[in-house]
Amino acid sequence: MSEGIKDSKGKLRWSLLPFEALAPVVRVLDVGAVTKYAPNNWKYVEDKGAYLDGIMRHWEKYLGGEEIDVEMDESHLACVICNALFLIWDRQQKQDVEFGKYLEDLTTYPDYVTDLDMHKFD
Repeated sequence: MSEGIKDSKGKLRWSLLPFEALAPVVRVLDVGAVTKYAPNNWKYVEDKGAYLDGIMRHWEKYLGGEEIDVEMDESHLACVICNALFLIWDRQQKQDVEFGKYLEDLTTYPDYVTDLDMHKFD
């Protein structure tokens, strides 16, 4: 045989992914892991609806003309992607939950307000 054969039908074509465009996303993940939280902290957040709200906040800022998130010093789009990735991962973990119920849980999570936060406007 003069030529090898490799069956790639139905396999993911990772070569299509623009890895260089993911650098800002990885930087956002790194800032979160190193300076704000801990590596992979996002996996342990009980109510992932906070990430849905994060998507919407960053998207609103971006559409409002603010390209860079001042806290992360990266594009709001990179923050949107991070939050979306967290939700994709979470949904994969909860495939046994009917999607309507999953979505309801995302949009009705409890607000976490500490006593300290409640008094900052006094």
